Amino acid sequence: NAGIPATSAVSLTWAPTENDLEGYQVRLAKDSWANWDSAIPIYCNLKPGPSGGDFRETLLIDGLLPGTNYYAAIRSIDKTGNLSAVSNIATINTSNLAPLISSFTLFDGGGRSADNSTVRNLQVMGSNFLPGTANRVRFVHTNGITVIEKTSSVADASQLTVEVPSGIATGDYYLRVINNQGISPKSTDQYQVEAAALPVPQVTNIVPPTLPVGGGGTLTITGANFVDGTTQPSTVSLLANNGLEIPLEINSAAVDTLDVSVPTTVPVGFYDIKVTLVDRFNSSSAVKVEVYEPIDIHTSTGSIVSTNGIDMPDDATFAGIVPVEVNLQSNTSSSNVAVSDNTMNIEANIEPGTSITANGDAYTGTIDPPRQVPPTDDVVGTLGSDTLVFTMGSTSEQLFLGAGQTMLITMDVPIPNGSGIPVIYYLEADGSITLAGVNGQKDSVVYTQGGRIMATRTDTPEIGQTTFTIGILLDHMSSYAVNTVPANPADSNGDGDVDGADLADFIDFLQTGSNPINIEQFAASFGH
Repeated sequence: NAGIPATSAVSLTWAPTENDLEGYQVRLAKDSWANWDSAIPIYCNLKPGPSGGDFRETLLIDGLLPGTNYYAAIRSIDKTGNLSAVSNIATINTSNLAPLISSFTLFDGGGRSADNSTVRNLQVMGSNFLPGTANRVRFVHTNGITVIEKTSSVADASQLTVEVPSGIATGDYYLRVINNQGISPKSTDQYQVEAAALPVPQVTNIVPPTLPVGGGGTLTITGANFVDGTTQPSTVSLLANNGLEIPLEINSAAVDTLDVSVPTTVPVGFYDIKVTLVDRFNSSSAVKVEVYEPIDIHTSTGSIVSTNGIDMPDDATFAGIVPVEVNLQSNTSSSNVAVSDNTMNIEANIEPGTSITANGDAYTGTIDPPRQVPPTDDVVGTLGSDTLVFTMGSTSEQLFLGAGQTMLITMDVPIPNGSGIPVIYYLEADGSITLAGVNGQKDSVVYTQGGRIMATRTDTPEIGQTTFTIGILLDHMSSYAVNTVPANPADSNGDGDVDGADLADFIDFLQTGSNPINIEQFAASFGH
């Protein structure tokens, strides 16, 4: 059965037909259903439950196009690998209620450009907006990296008002409107942000992006204009959506970097970083700090699925041992804001009995959940501005799994159609970039370094993009980058075909630069 669909997602539910199944295969077709073989595989990692009774399996399929007919079917797999017959064909009709932008203009003076010296109000016209404050406007920089999201202050179905924050990075921005009915395409027009006469602080990245509540900690804030000549920032603070402002202790300040201490009294929530420089300040940051309540897994008796982190056991018997199955996920809730216009969904599955160590000792601290973060300048310089980056574990210590142990990470990665094959890289502490993961097998699936493509869906989540589902086995937790490599090397010498000379040029490209890629590892990950 297909659940009541929104504009972009649907839940499939079904009852297992027998006990002791190995898994399921799910396929999806757009516009019409011809047969099983012609439909697109959908990644399904459900562990089958018991047949009979009221138990039902549920699988969420997202990234659907609004106003579109889809068809889905399921086959079960038994322990010997045999496939069942194809289920009934479920029909899915997504609603056509996603917001759409027709135009926008500034309230004060009109137009679509202004400097970043102060907060400005922008009026956005279009359709399918929700009344009140139920819409977010995403400002997408043309550099492909910087995004800012702001909640509308007032709205009806055809227009809304949103603040353009002071201190927003200079440049040109497309707009999107996001609400419970979906996400709009990019606006046709661009909003231009010019530099103010007096430089305004700009916050573009924060490390770490998450902090467990009650733990405090330090943050490294990067951006621009934190120091103006000999003028130091007068205050740095956390700024909540409700206006709560929490001052932070400034440990050090440079033009593009701040180091601050966060008090232990900060409540759970999402916070902008506000930097005040005499009479100038930024009203929002491109990244928010997330303070969350970790789960104490020491007393847990069942599996855990959470967008929060976990507190590891610290008693003598279970210190550093994960006692139950844990599935940590990226936060895609409406309270969170995107750090990229290409949002990854990430899941990390840690099996019971997994040992976690730091510096060779049992780790009894907090494991931060997976979170997408903006790429640093060094990563962009090596892999390009379209690189997607995520992190998990601990920012103060590198966390390792026990000898021979791995955890499975799966992620949905949206990229432009025809860009190539996504590969996952490990961002090492010394700045080098190498293939992530280890070769291995889990649940009868073979994984290789760099990641295994589990499913591919074109024109998802919007026309012109492809979403790859990637699986990778990791033996430690750290920071990772995802980017594409050409599916085929280009005709670099212009002789009209792609041959060995072009491949040699491509290999040379991968091995050159300040952070060369190990081509032997790279080739091995694809079975060559």
